[in-house]
Amino acid sequence: RNLRPVHPDVPMDPANAPPRLLLVDDNRDNLALIRLYLESDRYRIDEAHNGAEAVARFAAAPYDLVLMDLEMPVVDGYEATRRIRELERQRGGAPTPILALTAHALEEHRLRCEQAGFTDFLAKPVRKAAVLRTLLHYLGPAGESAEPPQPQLQPQPQPPGADAPD
Repeated sequence: RNLRPVHPDVPMDPANAPPRLLLVDDNRDNLALIRLYLESDRYRIDEAHNGAEAVARFAAAPYDLVLMDLEMPVVDGYEATRRIRELERQRGGAPTPILALTAHALEEHRLRCEQAGFTDFLAKPVRKAAVLRTLLHYLGPAGESAEPPQPQLQPQPQPPGADAPD
């Protein structure tokens, strides 16, 4: 794996490198929303605005996961995914998770995504919890949200003898 440091003057340990994601959507609002969901130092995020751009970025750099819109100009998400899968076959590497982002949640769209080589399917509007849960599923602990955990109500330890009757 050829990882580049986030800050060129600070060497990066590949084992501790944040997951690298490719977000692909022609709608800048959708890109901004997903980026907002993932806003943390936990991810390195690149963007592409159509399928042709996505394939070019994927060919130039390794990614841990791709979030791909289906309906885009130039090259749609189905064809971009087929091309990425062909690149992976030529390289002999393990398939990168590619998640379809679409407003179409019908079974026929899910089947078409599967046939194109998508790993999974997220229906729009995408909720933050669904995105984070999916990243955790495909990236393991490295994909966990960097948000601080919500405080859990824990019983406070009682001083010795506090439960003794008076």
